[in-house]
Amino acid sequence: MIITLRQFAISLLVLLHFATAFAAPETPVVPLLLSEEVDEKNGLIPLPKETTAIIQYLEATIDLHFELRRYPWKRALEQAKNGEGLIFGISKTTDRLRKYAFSEPVYIDQTWLVTRCDTTFTFNDLQDLKGKTIGVVRGASSGEAFDQLANVLFKIEDDTGANQARFTKLYNRRMNALIFYKPDMVAGKLEVELNRQYAHHFTDVKKNDAHVFCVLPKPVSAVSIHFAAGIDQDLTYLELIDKALIRAKKNGDLQRIFSKDIQIEK
Repeated sequence: MIITLRQFAISLLVLLHFATAFAAPETPVVPLLLSEEVDEKNGLIPLPKETTAIIQYLEATIDLHFELRRYPWKRALEQAKNGEGLIFGISKTTDRLRKYAFSEPVYIDQTWLVTRCDTTFTFNDLQDLKGKTIGVVRGASSGEAFDQLANVLFKIEDDTGANQARFTKLYNRRMNALIFYKPDMVAGKLEVELNRQYAHHFTDVKKNDAHVFCVLPKPVSAVSIHFAAGIDQDLTYLELIDKALIRAKKNGDLQRIFSKDIQIEK
């Protein structure tokens, strides 16, 4: 049987129509905004392993793909509010509840005070910070009580997410303490970790093997960490994430991810 060119073209169009109709839908791509952290050479530090793990878990569970976009925290907050993507790593405050819709909590972040060991001080409550200068990441919350007293009871030193630069400021006595975010950690263990990561390149530390940074034993606050979206934006994907997190809590998946001894940082 001889098929004309016109018949072949019609058959090809029919086949393409059915192939398109029954093809698997494309995996949605969802922008996800995260805080960036850079090293002393301004290179981007990789995401903590548990952050990567929860992102990969949600991608597999919901069948979507996150397009990761890392920015200074204040900029990421603004972009999420304006509908440029979801955001991860955000805690709730009264002001933020007017601007963002939040998922279920993913984990609890503790806010620690880190000082120079030779100028440390006692911290029992926020009144102990009176007159001091405390370094914070610009746009981040350290709990509403702390935020309300910032630049009232004590002075704030705004920083970017470049932790090595923040610790250099502390080392050079430009602040009395800095806020460091870390979940599920005891102060002594965190202290060892921070000195290993951020004190090693100071000359006198190298010579004397000094323990230069101390973590005060009582956290300033404990805040829940969430996914969120601008409250006036499309919340479809946030709602899917929320349902997946609820299931992950019930079946133990979330606990298994965050019970591993893997570093997390906001």
